[in-house]
Order: sequence, then structure tokens, then C-alpha cells
Amino acid sequence: MPIIIDTKKAFEEVVIYEQTYIIDFSDEKLLEYEQEAAKWEKISNDESANRSLADNINLVKEGLIVFFDEKIAEEIYKNSGNSSMVCTNIIMQIFKVFKERMAEFEDKKLQEYLEDEDTEISG
Repeated sequence: MPIIIDTKKAFEEVVIYEQTYIIDFSDEKLLEYEQEAAKWEKISNDESANRSLADNINLVKEGLIVFFDEKIAEEIYKNSGNSSMVCTNIIMQIFKVFKERMAEFEDKKLQEYLEDEDTEISG
């Protein structure tokens, strides 16, 4: 009888404005997401930063491009009513998906480690 390996897909589907998009969770993209998340966190923690509206628009578009391509980023921006505030909320929700996915992976690794420890102690 073959051993069935529990697998996950390397992407997540999200629906934004009734359109389904794919967020790539390949290693290369995960590194990009981590860098983008760090950039956003630094900006949000920098209370002294007085960014112009143009800077916010560029930041939002860059954030969307990290997760999608330029065409999709522009589509989402237009569907938001050309609102950087609305797009910021969308990006924050995407970051939440990213963090949940990473936490799920870490929890699974810990659970497997603890199960291995229990097996060694019992055995």
C-alpha cells in the first residue's frame, strides 16, 4: 500500500472585486513578500514620515505588483476607485494571508517535531 504524502499547493487563490487572483507562494516570491512586508512595517512604524499622496499611490502600486503583475495591480487600483487607502486595506489583507500561511507552515513543523520527540521518548 503506498504512503500518501500530505501536500499543499504553492499558491493561494484570493477574490478581489469578484475576480479570482493567484498569490504565488514559491520560495522566490516568499522572499519578495518578506522584504515588502518589512518595508511596509518600517513605514507604518515611522510616525514622523510625512508621505505625499503621490508617494502613497506609488507605494500601494508597488505593493500590489509584488503580489501580482503590473496589469493586475493597475486593474485592482482602478477597481478600488483609484483609492490608495482602499488598496492599502487590500494589501494588508494579502499580508495577513501570507502571514497565516507562514504560521501554518511553522505550526506544522513544530507539531511534527513534537510528535518525533514523543516517539523517541516512548520508544
